[in-house]
Parts: sequence; structure tokens; C-alpha cells
Amino acid sequence: MEKPVEFGEYQGYKNFASWSVIYWIRQQSRETQLHYRTLARTYTYKTFQNDRITAFEAFLSGWSSPDSVEGSIVRDLFACGMRAIEWDLVYDLLRGKEIKWIPNVLTAAATKMISQAPWQDVVANAEFDIEANNKLRDWTRGQVEIWVNNLTARQNKTALSTFIMKIYEVVLPSIDWEEVVKELKK
Repeated sequence: MEKPVEFGEYQGYKNFASWSVIYWIRQQSRETQLHYRTLARTYTYKTFQNDRITAFEAFLSGWSSPDSVEGSIVRDLFACGMRAIEWDLVYDLLRGKEIKWIPNVLTAAATKMISQAPWQDVVANAEFDIEANNKLRDWTRGQVEIWVNNLTARQNKTALSTFIMKIYEVVLPSIDWEEVVKELKK
């Protein structure tokens, strides 16, 4: 059993994912910003949303660079998802320890992915649970970063890619596209 992930407000926006889309578009060249502003003014928020999701999925399939605006946004979506993982529960679940509350969907996905890797080696020298939690989190972050930066890895079906796509599937719907389009129209 898993519970849904809840994403809270971030810097005056509905959540980090919504803020990230706006932030990365604003970080682009003036010409690119104008392109996105024109799209926001010309199309409905749904059309804008579909256009961006198509671009994100092209990145996930290995068709665009990690340095692209899509790559930057998707990388932030992954970071958002990673922050939602309850790392203390991951470590407890990996050890078969009884837990007192239901893990969220990303915690369960992280546990499943890590269980298929040599996680005992990752936590081998951890003296305290918090240290093991941090090692597992840092190891997972590193694996995600390698995946993001490797075009071939993004095209292969592995436990890691399944986990990463789960993060994407959970975080993507949290983006408030109406808010994004409204901000870009300003």
C-alpha cells in the first residue's frame, strides 16, 4: 500500500515543479523567452502544456541534450521527486524492518529500485541510520544524474529508468500549467 505524494507551495507558486518551468524559461536567451511567451499568448494553456510535455518526453527518450531547457526542467522535476522520498523508510524497508506508517509512492519506487542494486555496499560503513539514509539518497541522486547525462541510458529499460519515469509520472501532474501560462503572458 502506498500514499500519494503531496507537493507544497514554493516561492509564491503552487509548487516547485510549477516554479521550475517558469524559472528555466526565464533563464533562456531573450529570443527563446519571446518564443515561449508567444506560445503562451497564442495557445490555450492545454496546448502549451501538451507542447512542453512532448518536449520533455523527447528529452526522456534521448532526443535532446541535458543542457536544453527541457533537460533543465526535467532534471528539476527529478530533484523535486527525490526530495519527496522518505529516506528513513527506504532504509527500513530494505532491511525488512517493520514500519509504522504507509510510504508514499516515490518512497516505494525508490525502495524497489534500490533493492535491485548492491545497496548493502552503499551503506556498509554507516554507523547510524541517518548516515545510511543519506548514503542511499546520495547514491540514488548520483545514479539519476548519470542517467540524465547519458543519452543511451535514457533509451534503455532498466530498474533505474523505471524509477526515474515513476518520478516523472508523479511530479509532472503537479505542474499548474494555467499558472505557468499566466506568468509567461505578463
